[in-house]
Amino acid sequence: MPLDERTLFARRAGAIAIALVVVILAVLGIKLFIASQETQSLKNYNSQVTTLVEEQQSQVSTPFFNTLNGAAGVTGTSLVTLQTSLNEDAVTAKQEAQEAAGWSVPSQMAGAQQNFLLVVDLRLEALEQIQADITPAFGSTGATTAIEDIAGAMRMLAASDVIYAVRVEPLIEEALENDHIQVASVGTNGIPVSGQDVVSSTFLPSESWTLTSYVAGKILGATPPNLGGPALVGTVGDALTGVNVGSEQLVTPGINQVPYSQGMVFSVNFDNDSDNTAYDVTTKLTLSSATFSPIVTTATEPDTVPGQSYTKSLVFTQTPPLHVPLKLTVDVEPVPGETDTANNKIVYYIELT
Repeated sequence: MPLDERTLFARRAGAIAIALVVVILAVLGIKLFIASQETQSLKNYNSQVTTLVEEQQSQVSTPFFNTLNGAAGVTGTSLVTLQTSLNEDAVTAKQEAQEAAGWSVPSQMAGAQQNFLLVVDLRLEALEQIQADITPAFGSTGATTAIEDIAGAMRMLAASDVIYAVRVEPLIEEALENDHIQVASVGTNGIPVSGQDVVSSTFLPSESWTLTSYVAGKILGATPPNLGGPALVGTVGDALTGVNVGSEQLVTPGINQVPYSQGMVFSVNFDNDSDNTAYDVTTKLTLSSATFSPIVTTATEPDTVPGQSYTKSLVFTQTPPLHVPLKLTVDVEPVPGETDTANNKIVYYIELT
């Protein structure tokens, strides 16, 4: 082979070798770039979770439970303010849940994200349930059910904390470690190991909030026995003292002549004549006769204090028969633990004219 051809061949071989080296370096560079991008995306996801968890703690959980801790016995405008505050916290939680649902998530974090969305959704649902039940919990009807529902929502918050601790946090750590990203930890002899911090999340400040009795104490200021409070010492219960229609007090025996007007108010008067506070005291009026089905109306007092008198205003929504004798049965229904019920019922006879 002539010298110039060997030289040409060598030059071509060298060029090919250089090209191969360039291609290999390019491929390696691309792989390193992709790996770097994946590593950064994992770190970015961990950072997003950290930021949102910290915001939930400072912007939702802390103010939410600060509000509930000061809720005992609020009324009037204070109750409206409390309701508004809890609603604002629920709105913030909804915005955070929507934000998390819109993230671009690396495939390695898919499991963590699925569980994280469950966590924020559980927290949102619980907060919405609590703020919906808070006014009925202070109300004259349905307080017991509302308090039990609030305690149930608190158990949802506790469940969200468990899911985060056993699923979200470990799955984030696993994805980081699989990519050879050091996770911050405590090493041997308690020496800290620097690395990526994976944030913990405890939304519920105390497991006590999952107890109906604890919730009742926070809202009512005391826990009645039917919601897990201490057993009563002494008597408990209320006694009817009479019924007024306008300025006229109904009497018995005899038929009371009562001028009828639509929306007329029957004022039921009763005392707490016992040794203990009574809760969810329901008063009931029943109009009946042999010629029509009974008409019933009720009202509930959240609690009655020993030695105090109370009046509940009741209205029949259905128009009763006029100009015929009617039986009006008045009840203050027995509360749990009440044994003497002889003074819980009065029967009057009236004629609406």
